[in-house]
Amino acid sequence: MPELPEVETMARELRPYVLGRAIRSFWCDRPAILGEPKDPHTLETLLTGRRIVATSRRAKIILFALDDGALLTYAPRMTGQFVVAPAGSPHESHERAGLELSDGMELRIRDARTFGRLNYYASVRAEPSEEGEGMRYLDARTGGDIFAALGPEPLDPHTNETVMLRLSARKYANQPIKSALLDQHFIAGVGNIYADESLWATKIHPQRKAGSLSLKETQRLFAAIRKILEVAVDHRGSTVGNYRSLGGPGRMQQHLAVYGRAGALCVACEETRLVKLKVGGRGTVICPHCQKL
Repeated sequence: MPELPEVETMARELRPYVLGRAIRSFWCDRPAILGEPKDPHTLETLLTGRRIVATSRRAKIILFALDDGALLTYAPRMTGQFVVAPAGSPHESHERAGLELSDGMELRIRDARTFGRLNYYASVRAEPSEEGEGMRYLDARTGGDIFAALGPEPLDPHTNETVMLRLSARKYANQPIKSALLDQHFIAGVGNIYADESLWATKIHPQRKAGSLSLKETQRLFAAIRKILEVAVDHRGSTVGNYRSLGGPGRMQQHLAVYGRAGALCVACEETRLVKLKVGGRGTVICPHCQKL
């Protein structure tokens, strides 16, 4: 479930616990969460003795920069979250892996569904994108961006122009606009919650073809996406499922206008009940009065 605001919150709240700490050891009792390398012992060898120098986010992925230029990434996907506990203390339910740190604490990954992925990159250089779409993370061996498959960051001020150009591409133009927003190749970090909220805020029906949006509608939509995501970050994300950061539940769910509110009155027109429908196989809540197709 975690989307951009939740993952951004997780990355920010990790910093006091991990920055400057060296990794004493690594364990993993569920190798299914490992991307590359797939062997826990190999990953332990690579990580032991390294110091965590920065934490950040790209799309819905948390990044741990290490002092030797390596990058450790974790995508929490549906149910992944972090726990900090004293090293050697008993493991709780669904704790899949952990880093023992030099201050005697352990950063653990809890993931009930085991859909999260932990990946290690031996040498990565971060630099601003030439297109002004945030940071690129270049593999020192190949020179390629390790996140090249991901779309631009919605919080970057240059993303609006890039996304408008992408809307004209046939691949996206014939998709429902909500399906395009959920495609992480199109734009990174937006999921079901904030797509519904942004489309409602701009009175755009989620089943409209992405290519049918006017320039003005597109500008309004991506301004709304940016504003809603920024507000959600301020509220530490939405806790509507399993999401918890180290600081506890988020508060954005108290401010959602449509997501999870099917059957309730629309807070804009105050006369129409919200309805739930399917768009691209995803549950979607709209106001039939405010968002006409």
